[in-house]
Order: sequence, then C-alpha cells, then structure tokens
Amino acid sequence: MNLAHESFGQPGQYYAVHQQEAMRASREPPSPVERKIADLLRQHDPNLKDRVIRSYKRWNPAVRDHLRTEMALRLTVGERAQAIPVRIKDGFPKPFADIVGLFPPQGLRGLLNYCRHHTI
Repeated sequence: MNLAHESFGQPGQYYAVHQQEAMRASREPPSPVERKIADLLRQHDPNLKDRVIRSYKRWNPAVRDHLRTEMALRLTVGERAQAIPVRIKDGFPKPFADIVGLFPPQGLRGLLNYCRHHTI
C-alpha cells in the first residue's frame, strides 16, 4: 500500500484538508465571528489563553502516552521515530466558527456564564 502524506482520512472530511490549504488558512486574519468570540472570551476570562496553554503543557505528555499505550500508535520508519507536533493557535476551525456565528452575542455570553457555574 503506497500512501502519500496527503491521503490521511476521507477526502470529504474537514480533518483531511491538504497541508498547504491549512497553512494558507492560518495566515488569514481572524474572521468577524472569531473576533466577536475572542472579545467575549476575553471578557469572560482574561486569563483564558494562559490557562489553555498551561493545560496543554500539563496534559500533552499524558495524552500522548495514553494513545501509545491503548492504540500502539507510533510513527516510526525502521529505527527512526517521528514526533507529531501539536500547536495551540488562536481561532476556530471554520465549521465550528460557522455554527457559533449563528448565535447572538447575548446567547453566547449566557452559555459562557452557565459553563462558569456548572460542570459539564
């Protein structure tokens, strides 16, 4: 079986976007929806970005270890192992931004306040 690196997943799925398309998208300025949500999140929790980064740093090794243990998932060629990078970037995947953009700001603010006071 000869798989090119572009052939991951099903072509019709969002996660199967070609790497060059993903890079182009990451260089675009934030959409109006992303700016609106970013403002709401900053108002909701000014330290949210720092909390996300701390959570990533704390849980990344444990999640990777769990994937290796449960799925025997390793990216190796012979004796050489390849790390899979994970990056935290501002913004939303387009399908998520499209859905969130349907809600009025007061509805999103209410959802954030609910989440602050309840465990989901």
